[in-house]
Amino acid sequence: LGNAIRYTRQGKVWLRCIEQPAYIRVEVIDTGVGIPVSALRTIFNEFHQVRDTHDRTPNEGLGLGLAIVDRMVNLLNIPMDVQSTPGEGSTFAIEIPIGKGAADTKVLPSAIDKRKSIAGIQALVVDDDYGVLDSMQILLEIEGCKVTAATSLAEALEGASTSPPDIIITDYHLPDTETGMDVVQRVREQTGRPVPAILISGDTSSALRTHLLEGCLLLSKPVATDEFIASILDLV
Repeated sequence: LGNAIRYTRQGKVWLRCIEQPAYIRVEVIDTGVGIPVSALRTIFNEFHQVRDTHDRTPNEGLGLGLAIVDRMVNLLNIPMDVQSTPGEGSTFAIEIPIGKGAADTKVLPSAIDKRKSIAGIQALVVDDDYGVLDSMQILLEIEGCKVTAATSLAEALEGASTSPPDIIITDYHLPDTETGMDVVQRVREQTGRPVPAILISGDTSSALRTHLLEGCLLLSKPVATDEFIASILDLV
């Protein structure tokens, strides 16, 4: 729905649910820019966008949403299909099986002990790009994290006072000459704890790495999902 609204300059967006005997088909239909046939699979790759990134407006994100959708439907083993005509619009649909009763969700303790997970971690995520911030929050919440989102140092400090973080995940360059390093330092001062942190930046210079605070890890954009989650597990 977010993509449909974002890329539909005129016309309409529909959310339609069609009940079938064994499943509910949920469709998002728009009259937006459409997707070329050659891109119907690559749109689910991380950081991929149909349009040239130079034509992006700041609120259009970086192309993480559909990668997360693709991961979710594969984990849930539910069908998804896409139909689109460039210049006319797109239809994204998933088919959700109708339940037949309460399932037994108990998991054996031995299985839990062997499974590494970031579930339950309180994460403070800071980025002034709303698209990146939303995608990061969705990804972490899918993994079971509790997330506080912020777009600036002030918002980060306010969020940390309400929900003290187990880890800070922040973009390095923030508005008004603020940096992710400022966020880490101030949150640590406020909480009185050496909260571990991941700083994400497109700057790959060695100078930035030499000025990292203790307990901080620098990841270069773009960050693969598996690498990102593994980095959190290493720090907490």
